Amino acid sequence: MRYRPEIDGLRAIAVLAVIFYHAGFHGFSGGYVGVDIFFVISGFLITSIIMRDLTTGRFSFAHFYERRARRILPALFLVMATSIPFAWLLLTPYQMKDYAQSMVSIPFFASNIFFFLKSGYFEQASELKPLIHSWSLAVEEQYYIIFPFILILIHKWRAAKIYIVICAIILLSLICAEWLKNYNESANFFLLPSRMWELGIGALLAIYFKGRDNSPRGAETLSCLGIVMICGAVFLFNEHTPHPSLVTLVPVIGTALVIYAAREGTFVYKLLSLRGVVLLGLMSYSAYLWHQPIFAFARLHIDAPLYSPIYGLLICLTFILSWYSWQYVEKPFRNKKRISRRTLILFTVFASILFVGLGVIGHLKQGFPERYGAKVPYILAQQKQPHPYYGQCLQNYHMRTLDEMKKICVYGNQIAQEIDVIIWGDSHAAGLGYGLHQYLKETPLAALQLTARGCPSAPDITRKDNPKMRMECPKNAQKALDIIKVLRPKYVLISTRWALHFESVRFDNGEGGKESGVSISIEDVMSGKEMAKPEMKAYYIEYFTQLAAKLALQNTKLVLITQIPEAGWNVPNKSIRFIQQRNHDEVATLRSVYEQRNLWPSQMFEELKAVENIHIVNAADIYCDAEYCYNTENKIPYYADDDHLSMLGSQKAAPYILKSLGIEERVTKVH
Repeated sequence: MRYRPEIDGLRAIAVLAVIFYHAGFHGFSGGYVGVDIFFVISGFLITSIIMRDLTTGRFSFAHFYERRARRILPALFLVMATSIPFAWLLLTPYQMKDYAQSMVSIPFFASNIFFFLKSGYFEQASELKPLIHSWSLAVEEQYYIIFPFILILIHKWRAAKIYIVICAIILLSLICAEWLKNYNESANFFLLPSRMWELGIGALLAIYFKGRDNSPRGAETLSCLGIVMICGAVFLFNEHTPHPSLVTLVPVIGTALVIYAAREGTFVYKLLSLRGVVLLGLMSYSAYLWHQPIFAFARLHIDAPLYSPIYGLLICLTFILSWYSWQYVEKPFRNKKRISRRTLILFTVFASILFVGLGVIGHLKQGFPERYGAKVPYILAQQKQPHPYYGQCLQNYHMRTLDEMKKICVYGNQIAQEIDVIIWGDSHAAGLGYGLHQYLKETPLAALQLTARGCPSAPDITRKDNPKMRMECPKNAQKALDIIKVLRPKYVLISTRWALHFESVRFDNGEGGKESGVSISIEDVMSGKEMAKPEMKAYYIEYFTQLAAKLALQNTKLVLITQIPEAGWNVPNKSIRFIQQRNHDEVATLRSVYEQRNLWPSQMFEELKAVENIHIVNAADIYCDAEYCYNTENKIPYYADDDHLSMLGSQKAAPYILKSLGIEERVTKVH
């Protein structure tokens, strides 16, 4: 296969899109599709090489995987080795343990599976994970473990049959991606089944090109259309775009069109073949490897928002290191005369054993908490799930019977015959459970947890932004109302993410703590219309007024807990950072920021105070004084992450809530 400089130019576009996206540059909201461009290019080039060798009878698995190792491993292992001392200096124990575990997964090309398994609801932000970008390498290598065998089996068939097999793989994988986008976004993003179609389209193109080297008709138009499709995805896609999905066909087909049609003489060929663009493409693999740890460690060190000039300097550093690693690591290792197969094998085995060994030690040592002093284990303990029932009772409970929930989701007096308190809401309601359990377990009182992630406590509204929640949340809310009617508890406590419901955007504390995650939207179930703030306020007031009246008929008090203050930053990590910096202050955010974010919920609660049978618990009074909302107490976090209560935070809230209900005299205090 002859060298095609425009494909290196296409690599340059891909890596710039990814880097600018991770830098948060305005206009590159869809830059993550750079990885999809890489997948198509890889599928095309590697399939072309395999088909050429199969046709000439020169294919061997040993040669193929040696070629892959020479291409992938040396620069990857260099970046991993370089990252270790910075990880030691900058990562908190929890982050260090996560980093160590990722080092174990990378030599086995399983880091995509690892990061999928670690992509749970309470995991740290991906932008602080130095090696998270290795997931895409794992996807490629898993593909190339399977795909050569498929080609060997079918390469002697007629071309039409080969097309059918490859098209079937593409179709099944694309169907998988389209289905998974609604049910497990993390699996859809990280795992091979929903990514294989992108590599497959490159492979299909390679099989078509076999024996062809002429420019297609309409090359100018098709190649320009391809570039427009790629740029459209980079500039117009955003965090709300389902990905990968049918929409991802835009950059994938665009890439395929450029590979197919950008031949000598076309505008796109001339553009992508410019010397500087090609050079950047040649360095693109190293640039992709270097940028993520450089960005992550800079964010950790500065511990504040990075602005464009800083990112500009970091990108310059990325390209400098990329040039050196391309020139003095990638190129020599690809030269069989300079680096023999035996040397390559010894290097690979030694480096793999080293990284796996260091990773296992980091895991067993729990991220080396002794680096930061004796208080750190207590801080780390707050990152655990608050109580044994937290996870298993933070689910779509409408699918369970009441008896099933009584067996696993009752706390306080677990042998009580009656349920006195129902805690209803989302993960923030679930976070109150640990403290309430500790205070109620020595009393006759029992509490039942009815919580589902991200769900409003109302059957007539739901999450428009999340297809699964959109369907499940109203069912959960109706189930809760049915259970309340059956159990007739003394109190129904509702806690939810009020501020996020009204504001839609994630919390930014204005001091460098900006919560990760996409914006949300709440819709009316019947009309399907997204609710504006005034509509939501009016709905909640009417709904809770009616609910309180119904509950009064069964002698049940409705208790609404206002927004538990959000932190914005990962509080355990921030607390450890304060210890590292010898900062003796408590971690805290401004109360004025809390009040500004909660203007609409506060207005709602103010009106609901006058409604009979509604009791309002002001969560700000628990954690805030006139100036600050405190995230820690003696450096021990009130939060397990940036907004969910830790064990200490839950224990802090419980006596205040119980006292406000007038039942504190029946409670045995833990402290």
